[in-house]
Amino acid sequence: MEKNKTNLNEVQAAGTAPLGIYAKSSTTYNDNVNASNPIGARLREVFHSYRIKRYSLLKTARKYLINYAREVKAKTNELHKISRTINCKHAFAYEADCVKVDFNSKNAYYTGLQTCGSVWNCPVCSARITEVRRKEIAKATEEAYKQNYQAVMITFTFPHNNKMPLKETLRKQAEALKIFREGNAWTCFKTKNKFLGLIRALEVTHGHNGWHPHTHELWFIDPEVKEKAFKSFILKRWIECLKKANLLPENPSKAELEAVKKRSVDVKMNCKASDYLAKNDSAKNWGIDRELSKSANKGRAKGLHAFEFLAEDIPKNQKLYIEFVNAMKGKSQLFWSPGLKKLLKIDEISDADIAGNEDEEEKLHENQVYFTQEFWDLILEKDYRAQVLNRLENAENVSEEFWKIIKFLNKK
Repeated sequence: MEKNKTNLNEVQAAGTAPLGIYAKSSTTYNDNVNASNPIGARLREVFHSYRIKRYSLLKTARKYLINYAREVKAKTNELHKISRTINCKHAFAYEADCVKVDFNSKNAYYTGLQTCGSVWNCPVCSARITEVRRKEIAKATEEAYKQNYQAVMITFTFPHNNKMPLKETLRKQAEALKIFREGNAWTCFKTKNKFLGLIRALEVTHGHNGWHPHTHELWFIDPEVKEKAFKSFILKRWIECLKKANLLPENPSKAELEAVKKRSVDVKMNCKASDYLAKNDSAKNWGIDRELSKSANKGRAKGLHAFEFLAEDIPKNQKLYIEFVNAMKGKSQLFWSPGLKKLLKIDEISDADIAGNEDEEEKLHENQVYFTQEFWDLILEKDYRAQVLNRLENAENVSEEFWKIIKFLNKK
């Protein structure tokens, strides 16, 4: 058989990179879905189409990252240092001799592959991670209300233009947020409003005016807070912080100041977790499944997320995606105030652990199906990773379907 030699060489070189994380790569769909009824069957069909889309986006991400690695003259056996997403769901895990497909009651998923656990770079890992984080936020919000706090949603943004590099813009944004939470005025404000803590989500999009980083925050505070004074303090303080972080002139024009007052802060009192998560759905990195289903109906005024750069393989999109990847290194999508998870009864778990743990429930069968390197190379060559899982999930007889897949892979 004729193999894609470039990809095979990269797999052989990168497959020994000691990431120490094994991929279990299928994102579970709704727990209440029953594939035996018409609605459940349709939902599984939709879920399978999302999975194909995610793997397609991941393939483009890998291409962009390898192109970038060549530009910076990275060694073949050091591709994972550029980004672990290069090897994600592609190369064998350290010491693995095959790729296995395991099953639980809802899904089939791969084991024995490297996984990156990147919520920013990887459409496959991101889908799983963000779904777990959604559940955590919903649970935390419910617990906060039980403890007699209200949840307030606050969105912070700032003026930006297409001449501002993302890395520098993020640095200034972080500085403004840091200044916001310093000093005696902030300490007194927290005490007055019985501030328990916050959950902050970072969102980055790109549009006509360039990169647009902004944050959505969920504050847990006294339910008796006076709304007008509360909002007034936040807006006034944020404007001053933007000036100190050089995101707003010290003496802005009347028009600039009015625009900032109108757009830089949005506050929603007494909100539910669904309000917060719906707000975050405007970011394509939050719940990629949901976003892909809605993208055809959404306008482009709010800008594109990095995963949308992967949908159309053109040089401009590659350049933007690589800038995004480099700028987001080391940054968390979600920040929780220290100690808040414990107060709201949420367990600590890292993104990498979420991405690497698919079998949350007992397996129905022990490694029913596996692929050697030879057949995994064919799966990669035919871009068939998602379809393999989909077919095995739909199969009445997994063994028979496996041999049908092998027959398909051997076709010239």
